[in-house]
Amino acid sequence: MVEPGDEGGEAPCFAHLVDESAAMPLAGDGVDQDAPVMAGTEVWFNPSCSKCRTAQGILVEHGVAATYVDYLGSPPSVADLRRVLGLLGVEGPRAIARRGEAVWAELDLDGATDDEVLAALAAHPILIERPIIIVGDRAIVAWPAELVLELLEPAPDGPAST
Repeated sequence: MVEPGDEGGEAPCFAHLVDESAAMPLAGDGVDQDAPVMAGTEVWFNPSCSKCRTAQGILVEHGVAATYVDYLGSPPSVADLRRVLGLLGVEGPRAIARRGEAVWAELDLDGATDDEVLAALAAHPILIERPIIIVGDRAIVAWPAELVLELLEPAPDGPAST
């Protein structure tokens, strides 16, 4: 994993740290077989979160086989977070921070720099908004979960990510 402040090289993906049991159900388990399957779909997933489970249900209904990353058990690195912020097209890490969490106040992050917030998100993944769904070069914080439908549509500047 890349440590805070390490900007070298391509951002690693931590999808290999997936809880495989969270990846079910997949295409073939009551899914519309005519629906397009979108390659490379990754979901930062908390199985205890109702929004995550709703987003998973929407993906399953649309035949999208995804990799579900237990980001609480295998937190993303600062480089992973930077990559996702770029895909989301947002300016800073506060856009994906759960600022109402007690640990946000305990760490006194209201006045923190972006680098300090990124380090806190990597160290305390409960602070990361969820679910984050990544399809190709696009990502979305699916809150509400129905926002995942935006990723199932063609990108505004190109063909669908199928």
